Amino acid sequence: MKSNGLVYRRIADAFSQLQVPDFQDVDDDEVSHAMLAVFPFAGPDLNWLAWLANEVLTRSGDAVEMRVVDQTVFPFQIKGPSVAYLELSHAAVTLLVSLGPFSPPARIEARLPGSQMENR
Repeated sequence: MKSNGLVYRRIADAFSQLQVPDFQDVDDDEVSHAMLAVFPFAGPDLNWLAWLANEVLTRSGDAVEMRVVDQTVFPFQIKGPSVAYLELSHAAVTLLVSLGPFSPPARIEARLPGSQMENR
C-alpha cells in the first residue's frame, strides 16, 4: 500500500481548484485507508483539517480559503460523526463540501455565489 500522502495531496490540489478529487487511478482500498486514518469514528482529525486548509490556501496562491463550518449551513447532513463540513471560498464562488471516509470521499453539496467568508 502506498503512502496516504498521495490521497491527501490530491484532495488539497482539487480543493485549491474548487473541484473534488479524482481517484479513478488510485486503488479504492488505498483511498479508504487514507481517509480512515484522518476520519476515525470519534470525528475528523482537526490537526489534519488545519493542514489541509493551509495546503489549499498555499496551492491556490491565497485565492481559495477552506474552513470547517457548522453542518446546519448544509442543505442536508450525512449521518455519522466522521464527516467534515467544509466551505471552500473564492472571490467568485463558495462551495459547501462534505469530506469523510466514504466513496467518493468529497462531495460538493451546494454552490453559492461570491465569497461567503466575510458574511460570517
